[in-house]
Amino acid sequence: MINSYSFKEFNKNKKLNSYGFKYPLNKATMQSINATGEKMVSIREEAKDYVSIETKNICELHEVSTELDIKSKHVDNVDPEKAFDYFYIIVQEVEYRVPKSVIKQLKAQLEAKPSSVLFKVTRSGEGMKTEYNVIMLD
Repeated sequence: MINSYSFKEFNKNKKLNSYGFKYPLNKATMQSINATGEKMVSIREEAKDYVSIETKNICELHEVSTELDIKSKHVDNVDPEKAFDYFYIIVQEVEYRVPKSVIKQLKAQLEAKPSSVLFKVTRSGEGMKTEYNVIMLD
């Protein structure tokens, strides 16, 4: 069921996905929000502008700078018990997930050599048995 909300009902502190918007808002969606706050876009327009959001893994990069900004994201799907947070970086407009074990290893590496700037991450195993190794490049 599609919900429509009047501008008066719109609360800027409430998450946009609770109003039926998806992240990120594409051009057709942003252009179609009318003065009453209702989302007005056809399925055709939405489908034409749809871009799948994909988060890759940091180990897919050949090298990473310690100077990159790190961000966190909260994912709360439909079931609140399956909610989780993760860290990511953005390289050339693509999100790369940064596992907490990588941050822990990087901390130890930087304590040993604070001047290091570049590193890469290797991965072995799958699923719950995945292990990451941080390799300093300088």
